[in-house]
Amino acid sequence: MTVPRPPKHATHARMMAFDPTVRDLTPRLVTLAIEDFGTFKGVCGDFYYIRMDKRGKVHEEYKGTWYWDGRKVKGIEKLLEE
Repeated sequence: MTVPRPPKHATHARMMAFDPTVRDLTPRLVTLAIEDFGTFKGVCGDFYYIRMDKRGKVHEEYKGTWYWDGRKVKGIEKLLEE
């Protein structure tokens, strides 16, 4: 699994996710530690990186949004070429 390199101080990834296999297509805001990114497997949505402390307070949201299709980042090949 290849994702864009997170910024230096990023700790979490945040995604507006939806599961295409369920009837309710309401997107959910999901936040996971970067090392747990594999948990996003099977859901789709746009994600971005944030820096969050242990209490859940967001200190910084980083620029850049990528689309995760449930298996890979759309357009990751172009990002890897740069």
